[in-house]
Amino acid sequence: MTKSKPEFSIIIPIYDPDKKKTEMLGTLFASIEKYSKDYNYEIVAVWDVVGFPIAVNKGLKDAKGSYLVIMNDDIEVKEDDWLQKLKSDTHITSWRMNPFFMTGQLVPDGSLWSMSRAIFKKIGLLDEQFARGYGFDDSDYWVRATKKKIPFKDSNVNVTHGENVTFKTYFSKEKEA
Repeated sequence: MTKSKPEFSIIIPIYDPDKKKTEMLGTLFASIEKYSKDYNYEIVAVWDVVGFPIAVNKGLKDAKGSYLVIMNDDIEVKEDDWLQKLKSDTHITSWRMNPFFMTGQLVPDGSLWSMSRAIFKKIGLLDEQFARGYGFDDSDYWVRATKKKIPFKDSNVNVTHGENVTFKTYFSKEKEA
C-alpha cells in the first residue's frame, strides 16, 4: 500500500452486517497484503451497501487509481504478479473468462476483473437497476463494453473463489424471487 496516488484501486464490496464472514475477510485482506507488496495500491472497501452494483459504483467513484480492480469479498489471491496480470490499457481483464449465457461469447468473470480508468470513462458506472437481482449487473456491463468495441482478456490469475458466499449467506431466500 502507499500514500502517494495509487496505480491500482482494489474495490471490494463487503456485505456482512452480522459479522458472519470475519474469517473469510481476514483471509482476503491477508492475501492481498501478502501478494501485493511490490505494487502501489489502495483498498476501497465498501461496507454493507445492499446491492452489488451500488456498492461497486460507490467504490468506483471513490477510487483514485489508474487501474480499477473490482473484487468480490470471497476471493483469496495466490500469486505475486496478480495485479500486473490484470493491468491493461486496452482490455477489460479478468482472472478467468466464462461463456455469456445468451451467446456463448467469452466474457470476464465478474468476481475479479479490472479496467483502466480510460476504459471506465468510456463505459461508465454499473447499472443499479440490477442491485436486487442475481448476476446481471456484470452481464449488462459486458454488453455495453462490447458495443463500444472494448475487448476482454483472460489474465489467468491464480485465486480461490468462494462462489457467491454473500448471496448464499444473506440473500438465498430472495434468489428465487
